[in-house]
Amino acid sequence: MLRAELPRVEKTDARSLTPDEIRRLREACRGDWTFALVEMALATAARRGELLALQWADLDWTSGVLTISKSLEQTRAGLRVKRPKNGKSRPCQLPQSALVALRFHKEQQQEHRRLYATDYKDLDLIFCELSGDHHEPDLISQVIVRRMHKADSTDGSMHTLRHTHASHLISKGVPLPAVSARLGHADVNVTARIYSHALPGDDQRAADTWDTIIKGPVQ
Repeated sequence: MLRAELPRVEKTDARSLTPDEIRRLREACRGDWTFALVEMALATAARRGELLALQWADLDWTSGVLTISKSLEQTRAGLRVKRPKNGKSRPCQLPQSALVALRFHKEQQQEHRRLYATDYKDLDLIFCELSGDHHEPDLISQVIVRRMHKADSTDGSMHTLRHTHASHLISKGVPLPAVSARLGHADVNVTARIYSHALPGDDQRAADTWDTIIKGPVQ
């Protein structure tokens, strides 16, 4: 066994949704309990476990800043809440679209609380079962895959939403350190390595920019 040569793992580019796929996914989830979850995943690039561990106390409505400080993990012994992957909490400024979705989501959750009355398990969770208890991460991933199929994105997953956020921000010129901070990467080099690929159109923009450099100012 010591002489065995392990096969090389093929590296693949991180899959991200196109703007049209994003639009179709949002429409597929609109009016559904998954809409706020997908909206937040796209707007923050938070990991699945981080989203499912979020509490309303983590959100400052005035500033629109969300603090990501924990993650829900599925183990053989059951669900447990732990620190994020790099062990550090991070602030994340939410766009207005995400805040609007959360306000509507909170109203729906309050109605569930009223219907369940004393049977409601109040864990202050933003994303939870109708009873207030934690979602099971694996089941949430399956639901999101089904929504993607409904939106005609057959090769997407929950993690695709994280890649989508990062890829499009980098493509639009958002500084890499800022994107890395939103992703919760311990090192900006990790972000650079994963998202070194270019989205369609980036290469043409690079070529056009080079033309403007060598032409210089018009005399």
